[in-house]
Amino acid sequence: MSEIYLAGGCFWGTEKYLSSIRGVLSTQAGYANGKTENPTYEEVCYRNTGHAETVRVVYDSTIIPLEFLLKLYYESIDPVSVNRQGGDQGAQYRTGIYYVDDGDLQVIRRSLAQLQERYGKPVAIEAEPVQLMSLKDPDVRLMLQVREDDATAFEELMLRYQSRVLSVLKHVVVNQELA
Repeated sequence: MSEIYLAGGCFWGTEKYLSSIRGVLSTQAGYANGKTENPTYEEVCYRNTGHAETVRVVYDSTIIPLEFLLKLYYESIDPVSVNRQGGDQGAQYRTGIYYVDDGDLQVIRRSLAQLQERYGKPVAIEAEPVQLMSLKDPDVRLMLQVREDDATAFEELMLRYQSRVLSVLKHVVVNQELA
């Protein structure tokens, strides 16, 4: 088993997408690479903790090598967008690849260099060791209200990558009241 942490905007959509990939054994959403331990959603959004919404990905590298997993990740984000993905805006929505194994850094750097060749603007994806990862209980997602612009941004992503993403979500909860 191998482990990597990927930040790609709202962690619930990113987690759902990544969990659908063959060879991904488990995923868990949380906050990484900030200044505080175990931040709340409100602290991340309003108190400048520096965290990124991130997904811990445990995968079988014999089924899906890191290089290919990163290519699929790139397809789910706007790699040149700074602190924004879809309708979500703020430093917590930045993109990043946070590694546990120092041996992954060479693969990550090579992958980012290949991605950069496709764009005229700088790729805005961080590549750093994972720090202060605070995993969130999956039930938290039921308490969060999905804003209309989040749903619209996700629908646009679904249309853009329909062949890859269509099976990812079967149900989307929109405008659920906070518990």
